[in-house]
Amino acid sequence: MGQALASQVGEAAETTLVGLEPGLYEMLMTVGTNRSSLGEYRLILTTTPPTLSLSLTKTGAGTVKSDRPGIDCGTVCSAAFDPGTRLTLTATANSGHRFTGWEGCPDVTAAGVCRVTLTASTGVVARFEPILQRLTLKTPAVGKIYSLDSRISCGVQTLGLCQALYPEGTRVTLFAQGDFRAWTGACAGQNKRCEVTLDADVCVAARFGDDRSSPCEVTQAVSPPACGVKANQVSLILSPGLATLKPGDTLTLNLQGGSGSGVIRLRQTATPGTACRLTRKGMQISLIARGKPGTCTVVATKAASPSYNAAESAPVTVTVTP
Repeated sequence: MGQALASQVGEAAETTLVGLEPGLYEMLMTVGTNRSSLGEYRLILTTTPPTLSLSLTKTGAGTVKSDRPGIDCGTVCSAAFDPGTRLTLTATANSGHRFTGWEGCPDVTAAGVCRVTLTASTGVVARFEPILQRLTLKTPAVGKIYSLDSRISCGVQTLGLCQALYPEGTRVTLFAQGDFRAWTGACAGQNKRCEVTLDADVCVAARFGDDRSSPCEVTQAVSPPACGVKANQVSLILSPGLATLKPGDTLTLNLQGGSGSGVIRLRQTATPGTACRLTRKGMQISLIARGKPGTCTVVATKAASPSYNAAESAPVTVTVTP
């Protein structure tokens, strides 16, 4: 505008920009010739300060909330904030689920909350998974036990269908087929139909005819040997065995799956301000120390499966020094 007015009188316009408050400015522009002033103009300008985004991604059922308005995921999983904003993210699992950890979070506290200081747009993943409980049927010498949902079909002729994992709280209906006499374990009575609610791992057995095989040893929270579930194993080994690092140093951890089956996952906790970045290639883990002095603790886990129980390694704690 100043150039357009000046072109009419053959002179350049003089402008002064005054900041009133962040994002609000006043521009004074004087247009004139060498001999006289033709006018003074005042413009109020507004600007939008730059912002950085924080985006949440969830796997499984749960919510993540920030300590200041912006993130409530649930429903609002992305928000814009001023550069340098510090946020604390808290994850809460839905009923029947559990929170298993963060990905992309630079600072995870011992309490499991995520702290982020926005120096760039950042993405964080919160992982939740269903809490699974195991229903195990003791294989009868005669007769058959099956479930209404067809996931259980347990008898001498159907080995391998005597266990199943269900979300916590699931109600499973079982039927006994053959010369049935009575239920033992988590079911009781002489009705061929039994309903069991899986609030914990349970074992069910049925007695048929003259079958004298041993019943389930307990009614709930059954240890793996009682129902024939195999032990799972996983371990983390330090190489070369040092556990004290300075920021920027790298430590190598070797995974050993041991016996059993299942996907191996890593879980990390750290003292406030301390962060340990984990990268995995095959069975080798690289740990890079970051942030303030403190400790990082890493644990390897295996989820339960129909044939194996859950497993967790002994924790590896790394001290980050100044």
